Amino acid sequence: MKEKEGNMKQMAMGMAAYTSASILGPLLIFGGIGMFLDNIFGKKSLYTIIGLAFAFFITNIILFRKMKKLSAIMTEYSAEITKKKEEERKRDNNQETKIKQ
Repeated sequence: MKEKEGNMKQMAMGMAAYTSASILGPLLIFGGIGMFLDNIFGKKSLYTIIGLAFAFFITNIILFRKMKKLSAIMTEYSAEITKKKEEERKRDNNQETKIKQ
């Protein structure tokens, strides 16, 4: 069980890093492209705003997909824990029954 707790901590840390990269990456890439295009075409900040809006859209898609996968993993983990607790409860009840006899 201790191993699973360590895995959950690692998964949480990995998710935090993934989330940060998923937000920062598209912002830097598309925001940077927008700034570059603004400089080339002499626009104030039109392409930068378009790039940031596109980055927001892409980030939401990336994070939604990751959260969907994480939700499936967490559901599986929860079912596994519930199954183990139920097995322990049955084993304890069997032991109590044997002791009473």
